[in-house]
Amino acid sequence: MLDRAHELSARLRPAGPTGLEFVDGLFSGSVAHRLRDHGGYLGWWPHLMPSDREAVAAHCVPHLMERWRRVRMETAQAQALAAAGGPPGEALALVVAYLVADRARGTAEERARPVVELAARGELDAERVGRRLALLIQRTELKPGPAFETLEAAAAFGAQREVWRIVTAFLPGFLPAPGERSHTRHTQGLVFALRAARWAGARGAVPCVAEIAQRKASNNFVREARRLHTYLT
Repeated sequence: MLDRAHELSARLRPAGPTGLEFVDGLFSGSVAHRLRDHGGYLGWWPHLMPSDREAVAAHCVPHLMERWRRVRMETAQAQALAAAGGPPGEALALVVAYLVADRARGTAEERARPVVELAARGELDAERVGRRLALLIQRTELKPGPAFETLEAAAAFGAQREVWRIVTAFLPGFLPAPGERSHTRHTQGLVFALRAARWAGARGAVPCVAEIAQRKASNNFVREARRLHTYLT
């Protein structure tokens, strides 16, 4: 089991440091050592410092990639963090973003609950969550499909505007830059973004989408960018 966990950690480690403290911390350290620590008590952690959820989230970050249920972060802990006190920060955003995209952590509705809890409290740093979500999907084996399912569930629970804010922060890091090749998942991301924009009644151009919409190509990727840009403007 320890060898398997170490293998997963190695596969998910990015090629180099990102310069973001908690993101780099997610991909560092010995998994085997962590499994011998107190991961079995993760369910208690959000309740030990209920007035400083960011400090607790920082200690939970190394357990995000665990696949051994006894020592991994679960949606219940993330929801408890969302309901706790203290200003949200980088670590909490990373925890929320990871669970949004990890289908192994429960149903889309379960994974959406921390997002909805934070949104209801007016404490969701949606832009930070969106940026971290894009980074995780670019740097790990996490896929955009489960993330879109979770965000759709969050919108269905009433967090339509917050979901759109996550999406607008997600797109610049997720979509290919000029000169990079687009893939089916990028087209699917634009399709989902249009749905999210409609749920929120959003208006106003998104620069990275506007740039794609102005290209002369006529493939599905560019066509979906034009559809989204036309709706927003």
